[in-house]
Amino acid sequence: MLWGVGMDSELNPAFYRVRGRRKQLLSLASAFCLRSIDFVEKYEDFLASRTRKRLADILKQCLLVVVRDPQTALELSRCGFHNAVIGADSAILLRETPQDQVVREPGIHRIGFCISAQRQVEDISPLTALLDRLLADDSNRIVFIPMNPKTDHELMDGLRAKLKRPDHAFLLENCPEPGRVQSVAANCDVVVSSRLHLLILAANAGTPIVGISRGSKVDNFLSNFGLTPAGTVRNCDFNRIYENVMSFRDNAAAFRKTAAEIHQKLLNRLSSAEHLLREAVGKNSTKSGGES
Repeated sequence: MLWGVGMDSELNPAFYRVRGRRKQLLSLASAFCLRSIDFVEKYEDFLASRTRKRLADILKQCLLVVVRDPQTALELSRCGFHNAVIGADSAILLRETPQDQVVREPGIHRIGFCISAQRQVEDISPLTALLDRLLADDSNRIVFIPMNPKTDHELMDGLRAKLKRPDHAFLLENCPEPGRVQSVAANCDVVVSSRLHLLILAANAGTPIVGISRGSKVDNFLSNFGLTPAGTVRNCDFNRIYENVMSFRDNAAAFRKTAAEIHQKLLNRLSSAEHLLREAVGKNSTKSGGES
């Protein structure tokens, strides 16, 4: 059985892009035919097609496949697997646990930020300029929330050091528990993130979210709320991030109402999937008992 997974619309480039000597040979073959055939592209298409077929063949052997969004079910159907159940990410079940690093203060607006080090924003200078622009407002504070306590922490520590007002930016330390991270997000006025699960935790708490896409999974989650990402890690729209942050900061009520409705919808989908999971486990247990 497979539970709560999501699938990007693009296969991981680290594994399905031709590199090195093989790419050189394929490029040479293209040159011999005067570029009338792109052998690199053809080989990458072959790798992707083969992988998608293998994926479908494996999934057809599963008792139950539950995915976290309709877009993943559609991607799997394109691979040749048509029986995915649409549930939700189990992270929607998380609840806040107490923490004292980030708390509400009258007159202070806290803006949570997480920039993934895995596929980071390529142009750091305008990102730093965005943070400085936000901190030019004396009521704003930046809260860096590293979802990876090592790599994200190092990246955002470096970002903080570049700011004109680093004393107005706080870097969350020693907070690996998701419930505490959700509590931090709950005490922010807005959360900006290129990491999916921080967006989920913030939305759980009713905190407005601004997503930066590093693959379709962020786009898919934002679509629940009628939102689209503020660009991608390769081409980020920093002006739009600023505008969205300031708009949400001063008017969060509408998002909170929508978030509560969407959260219930996702819970209902997850509950239906859990019912199917119990049935599948029960049938499998009965079958195993009969065989023994």
